[in-house]
Amino acid sequence: MYHPARHYFRKLLTLPSRLRSDERGGVLMMFAAALVPLLTLTGVLVETSRAQNAKIDLQNAVDSAVLAAAKLNDADNTRVATAGRYFRSALPTGFPGTVTTSNFAVTSGSVSVTGAATATIPTMFGSMLGAQTTVSANATALIAKPQVRHLDLVFCIDATGSMQNTINAVKNTALTFESSLNGELEKRKIEKFDSMRVKVVFYRDYGGNSIPTGKNADMRDVGDRPVMKVSNFYRLPDQSTGFSTFVSPEKASGGGDLPESGLECVNEGMNSTWTKTGETVVGGSSAGKTITASFNVIVVWTDADAQPPSYSRSLLNPDYPPANIMPRKWVGTPPEVGLSDKWIAAPAMDHGNQMLVFFGNAQTTNWKPVSKWPNFFQGGTLTQGNTQLVTKLADAIATKTKTPTLTH
Repeated sequence: MYHPARHYFRKLLTLPSRLRSDERGGVLMMFAAALVPLLTLTGVLVETSRAQNAKIDLQNAVDSAVLAAAKLNDADNTRVATAGRYFRSALPTGFPGTVTTSNFAVTSGSVSVTGAATATIPTMFGSMLGAQTTVSANATALIAKPQVRHLDLVFCIDATGSMQNTINAVKNTALTFESSLNGELEKRKIEKFDSMRVKVVFYRDYGGNSIPTGKNADMRDVGDRPVMKVSNFYRLPDQSTGFSTFVSPEKASGGGDLPESGLECVNEGMNSTWTKTGETVVGGSSAGKTITASFNVIVVWTDADAQPPSYSRSLLNPDYPPANIMPRKWVGTPPEVGLSDKWIAAPAMDHGNQMLVFFGNAQTTNWKPVSKWPNFFQGGTLTQGNTQLVTKLADAIATKTKTPTLTH
């Protein structure tokens, strides 16, 4: 007689052997056995990633805070308060944890700003048990000491026939150049210059024309007349009108062949009477202060290659500078000084913040060696130098400006 209870009991007794012989049952048991550790591993990875991201956010906030305070030229307690404000504002919206501590201080002697913070991050998988992770961050930034900053600029402007746009750009910025440049530097969180001077050299070509012939020939006609127009240094903003008056009448003209006397213009710039670190500010609100950082910068605008240092036709021109003024080689054999040697060791320049900023194609035959000089900066194309003159100069100067050092 069939008995249902006995039938199902017998099936239950044979279940293990049937599961062992049934592959589908084996897979199911294996999956069930692996599911718990798999979920656990996934949870650990998610929590670890979440905690790491929170730590990065916390570190970035502490870094921003101490750097902002270190750049500040103010009392120590103001630096500490500034660091606290920057820290709170730098934490991203949706930060997954709770900041439990944040401490900022200025070390003895106002040498550096230190910061430390901790935060607790609740775990998603362990929230029912109240589990959480603690992350921390710390940073130190050396305080940027207040400087008395001076800037000397020598503008070397190719004034041959195709360069009117550059001349116009300099004309248009002359009266407001000092305030515009300092404004651009402040946008980059860089201290403005306490004093500034500008000198202009318009150049053409010493040897670009045909060699004159005849009994009344004047060998100066082998080049343009005048080859160079050189101004004095103008102290800005006090002498902005003089700066504007010098550049305003200039018209692009001359230039009989493509290469011009650009190297001679750079040499003229090197021979200038530069202001050096340790000298005293003349004029303005900082008059009488000792300069702690003097920037000596030559800026070149050109659309042409330069003549080589010993171009034979230029040497025919009686107005060409003598060898002790204008080197005849790139690299000289001592005691002879080459043009590259002169840039590296120019005694008239302050080499701490020496720069040559170039607008144009620096890969032509005779500008390419200049592009290898130390402290050469490609400011941009000639068009950028014309249309973004002040902005591009600020970008170049910013690369030479020291910022607070950050350590963890």
